[in-house]
Amino acid sequence: MSDASAYKEFLAHLKRARKAARLSQAELAASLDRHQTYVSLVERGQRQLDLLEFVKWCQRIKADPAELLTVLTDKVDKPRARVKLDSAPIAPRRRVRLER
Repeated sequence: MSDASAYKEFLAHLKRARKAARLSQAELAASLDRHQTYVSLVERGQRQLDLLEFVKWCQRIKADPAELLTVLTDKVDKPRARVKLDSAPIAPRRRVRLER
């Protein structure tokens, strides 16, 4: 699943959680000291939440942030393989003395 598809699914889950809390967009927005359009823009994916906004959002709808994030982390494309770094020690830099 692409990252964009995963994010859309996450937003749908976030919206369902708001509705399960029996809050309208206007009620949630008021509890966040925001305008209703803020909630609408987030739920439509036209504005992204930062981490602190997400936690506050979850607190207002009485949802566990970790549980909601699981929806997203389970869907995001996983890295294909880890790159193994060379474990050879790095040689110390040689100091150069400048004459005045």
